[in-house]
Amino acid sequence: MSDEILSVIPADPQWQPSQDGADRAVRALNALTPEDDGTKATWHDATVFVDCGSLFYEVACPRCDSVLDRTWLRDRLSELSETGSFTVIVPCCGAELTLNDLVYREPCGFARFDISVWNPGRSWLSDSELSTVGEALGHPVRQIRAHY
Repeated sequence: MSDEILSVIPADPQWQPSQDGADRAVRALNALTPEDDGTKATWHDATVFVDCGSLFYEVACPRCDSVLDRTWLRDRLSELSETGSFTVIVPCCGAELTLNDLVYREPCGFARFDISVWNPGRSWLSDSELSTVGEALGHPVRQIRAHY
């Protein structure tokens, strides 16, 4: 059986909320996904890559729109886990960027905190719903949908 996961992460990959903020955001998400299979807030000691699972199509350079090789990305993600450095030099145009600057198709992101909603029973959150969750959390948020 496959699973769909809707993850909500802070717009700033390093930002982490208080327990109260996380609890408010979980309640806001529960109100928007009443038929889900569970919602969980997780704090991470280091920045993690929040991926879209089998929905991943490609990653591109935001400067020249060149599609980047998946092996190159995998190597950079390994370096991130070893060094904690987000900075990369893209091979296409030589621009110095961060991993968070890259264009992920479908959306992916980086976070030290996330809220995961398992099998939310709905598609993307609207901009106003995302804003509501961000206000509850105390920080602007992004969303990532994953299929496994």
